Amino acid sequence: MNYLNRKIKGFILPTTVILTLAGAGVIFGYYQKALAEQHRVELKIAKTKAKYNATSGLAFKAYEDLFLEQVMNSNADTIKRYNGEYINRMGSYDSVSIRIRKNKTGQLIRVAKSKGFSEVKTFWGNGSFMLEDSVSIITEPQKTLATYLYLTASEKAGGAPQTIENGNRREVTFGSGDNLNAGDIQTNGQLVMSDFGCPTFTTTVTVTEQCVQNPDGTYDTEVNYPDLGFCNENQVFQGSPPLDTLPPVCLPPPSFDSKKAFADVKLNSTELLKYSPFGSKDTLIMTEIQFVSDGGFFARRWWYLMPPHLKPNLSLVEASAPQGDDLYGVTNSLLECTNPSDLKTCNEYKEALYNYHVKEINTEGNEVLITQDISGSHGFHHYDTHVYEFDPTNQNSAFSPGSVNLITEEFFPYNKPTAIHIEGGQVLVHGTYQGKYTIITDEYITYRRHAWSPNFSSPKDTLWCNIWIVDDLKNADATSWGSLYHVQPDEDCTGGSSNIMGLVSGANVYIANTKANGARGGIYGSNIIIHSHIIAFNESFSMHYWQNSTQIPYGCGNGLSWNAGYGDCNGDRFGGNFSGSSDIRGTVTLWGGVVQKYRGYMKRNSPGPYNISPGIGMDKSYNYDNNLKCIDPPLYPESVFCDEQSCGGESSENEKEINLKIASYREF
Repeated sequence: MNYLNRKIKGFILPTTVILTLAGAGVIFGYYQKALAEQHRVELKIAKTKAKYNATSGLAFKAYEDLFLEQVMNSNADTIKRYNGEYINRMGSYDSVSIRIRKNKTGQLIRVAKSKGFSEVKTFWGNGSFMLEDSVSIITEPQKTLATYLYLTASEKAGGAPQTIENGNRREVTFGSGDNLNAGDIQTNGQLVMSDFGCPTFTTTVTVTEQCVQNPDGTYDTEVNYPDLGFCNENQVFQGSPPLDTLPPVCLPPPSFDSKKAFADVKLNSTELLKYSPFGSKDTLIMTEIQFVSDGGFFARRWWYLMPPHLKPNLSLVEASAPQGDDLYGVTNSLLECTNPSDLKTCNEYKEALYNYHVKEINTEGNEVLITQDISGSHGFHHYDTHVYEFDPTNQNSAFSPGSVNLITEEFFPYNKPTAIHIEGGQVLVHGTYQGKYTIITDEYITYRRHAWSPNFSSPKDTLWCNIWIVDDLKNADATSWGSLYHVQPDEDCTGGSSNIMGLVSGANVYIANTKANGARGGIYGSNIIIHSHIIAFNESFSMHYWQNSTQIPYGCGNGLSWNAGYGDCNGDRFGGNFSGSSDIRGTVTLWGGVVQKYRGYMKRNSPGPYNISPGIGMDKSYNYDNNLKCIDPPLYPESVFCDEQSCGGESSENEKEINLKIASYREF
């Protein structure tokens, strides 16, 4: 018994130690678990703070700017950055930015991003580290001008000669042959109906309301209601509703120039503008874009000169101070120039001024416009000249694949929606396309005249960066006769074509006077098919009617100032003599839409300044391509109302907001 008691007493100390250690372990475990839970909560709080800080960065710095028309500091910028800030007891935010990006369909979107930071202690509390979180907002692309079958800034005429009389633009009306039945229809001006037949609009027509200042300084809105003339409103407007009212549309929209930086293909037409006072001359570049039916396009570029210009292969001394015999076209300056040492007195020089610039040299020896009514963007324009011609049927023409004028020829296969920017020059367009394309040009450039003496004082002439459609421009899904009716999508955008085209000119879009387009009254062929949406921001979509084969003075001014301004004397080159009173070229069949600053003429005849019949030009057959409601051409200009601020307000242009939809809000 005593032995047993002694044995039990011997286990008390170890048992106590074991129980003490076990208890301590349990307590330590609970303590460690409590620390872990506390650290987990602190981490969670820090993560939440970091996320809230990132969101605060967007809210305080970027969110309001995200919806501004002019979000960037300049058109060249594609990112705007903001300074970060510390938030008391929360942490900080930084790396706040707004970026302009191009999505997979070729449209521009805005992306706002922000990073948030929050500091948290380590598990044991002997240090700290920073947690980071990010958030972003991505906008949807804006609605584009491609939804319009018809949109004008003004219903007055423009884009070509004889559209202005005594400083006032001629009025263009809608008549019995004008039947518009799909797509959005709007004008910022006033629709005017003809007195010789009434049009029919079977879709809603939008008229604009504009801000008008009253004599007392207050402002009211005024609606540009149509001038119906002798037409009946119910007969003309048959949509549902017949008429709607909206603010005017900005033409061009604010982002037009900045979008060019995102073009997929950039072709520079200014690289030969190398004028120097000591002999170097400016040389122009013409670009041709020819689409091929299995996808892709050829881009060809030729150098050329605009008359009046000098002969080729002159020495540096001759080019620096040219005389009459150095002018292209002069064979004997003693006979052809009043003063052989002054090329400006040569007949060839004077004719070039008449035919290409609508200018003359007055009795004081100064160069002046024959009339202000035919100048600038509504003056003479040329896709080729007497010397530098585009004629695919003639391999000796200057603008042909085998020409010595050819600078580059490159094929661009199609692999994504492609925007093509022709920088500082004109472009010739034709072919059958497969894919999604937009061709964009600038408004104008200036260059030093080639023929001038002495070289250091040569004047600056202006070249408008026009788009010239030189032959059919067709969707590869079209029928052999050019119809797209069978590939029009339904309201859910099923059953349509995946091909789309947009032509966007900072100047004009013209149907060129080529053999393929019915030159000389269609003796080589007639009609043109255009599957494209067309935008001419300054000034119009028009027929090339001032190059024609009709009689004097409408085809050629004959070198007389009172006859100048009708024809450029180059319309007879497709067959010799002029053709009398007719240069009718067939029909322009358009599947797409037209947006233009002023209305361009497709036909000129009697009555009017071209007082001949049947006259010059083409009939019209316009159809809206409903594929444009489902697919925007890449980098297409957006549709923005100019009157989004309150009438009479003083808002800065940089403070105007646009209607953007949020596509996604993401947390990282």
